[in-house]
Amino acid sequence: MSGVKPSYRAHWALVAAAAAAFALRLSLPRRAAAPGAAADASGADWYLVLRLPLAGENEERARLELERLGGWVEELRREGFTPVLLSEARARLARGERLPGKPVVLLLEPGYRRAAESAHPFLAGLGAPSVWLVDGEAVERRDERFVSPHALSRLRRAGLTDVGLLQSSTWTFTLAGETLSWDADAGRRAFNRGGRSATVRRLHVPLAWTGRQLAARLQAEVPVGAPGRLGLVRLYGRPWGIAARSGGPASFDLHAPLNARSASVSWLGSEGRGDVELELTAASVTGDLWLYPRWRPGARESLRVGYTAEGVVAEEGRAGRWRRVGAVPWARGQAAPLSARLRLRGSRLSVTVGSAPARDFELGARPGPGRLLLELHDKIRGGAGARALELTWKPS
Repeated sequence: MSGVKPSYRAHWALVAAAAAAFALRLSLPRRAAAPGAAADASGADWYLVLRLPLAGENEERARLELERLGGWVEELRREGFTPVLLSEARARLARGERLPGKPVVLLLEPGYRRAAESAHPFLAGLGAPSVWLVDGEAVERRDERFVSPHALSRLRRAGLTDVGLLQSSTWTFTLAGETLSWDADAGRRAFNRGGRSATVRRLHVPLAWTGRQLAARLQAEVPVGAPGRLGLVRLYGRPWGIAARSGGPASFDLHAPLNARSASVSWLGSEGRGDVELELTAASVTGDLWLYPRWRPGARESLRVGYTAEGVVAEEGRAGRWRRVGAVPWARGQAAPLSARLRLRGSRLSVTVGSAPARDFELGARPGPGRLLLELHDKIRGGAGARALELTWKPS
């Protein structure tokens, strides 16, 4: 090595031009948010964390990253999401305060030098707070891939910026005087509630996602209001449950792929809700339709109600096994319509089909926390599906 550092004058000119263009674009009047997009006026007791795939390996990659980053920030703001600092979100929630809008943390880790030189001024130009996690040991040994100690000090002094230090395992980090660690499912979930837990979730964002795809994926984790209606969005062929917009489509279709006998959609935003009342309708159902008022991946307890050709059955899962708690006679043919209601209060489950009287069942125990899940299944013929499904939720 010659020891002479390359000039990044052209690189910085590109960054400045891109930042100015996006800043001007974001300063123009924005399209009004769709009905139902605004968060509850009382504020949020939760926040979402996004790990952005920014590395700035070369000028062409940096240009692509900035284009994506600008589109993400623009679409998130349009959909009512508010970028916040992780330290501020945690401190305010720990004090019992609420956060504005639908708060989202933009996280860059492990804080490469090239990414800091391009993305940090770009985000600052957009007025978007950002959180940078840097490998502390790499900074100490002056690894040129990472920011220098001087640049690290400059980042710390910059406004709209959090700087944390990754520990040797990269699984834990220090930020604003706290030692935090990533949750076991870090990478798959963005949702965090409150500001006292020492573990944090994060969602890894693929560079290929557009702003609309990112916003739709985050909408799947936004807690459902009261009452709420299940909508559906597909990302790369996978269905995600979201809170349907007011005035949007009233129903959706759900079908199993040709090479599978089942299909399902879970509503991440319904997680952690208490007693609930559900209304379920479908123009037609082929196969068995199971509605889980309480479902949690990997948990040893759940609750489900199955609308099958043989009748309606209610089952609770305990210690990995399903136990039937009740049944309701119901005769239907294939591709028949469905109209049903379900109410869960404590350990009491009420099931209604059509115009028949409600049937009440006593569960072995009050179901634990979980989310809503719809599952279609046909183990014999395949081709399970439902047309014009509509599921509404409200507190019971």
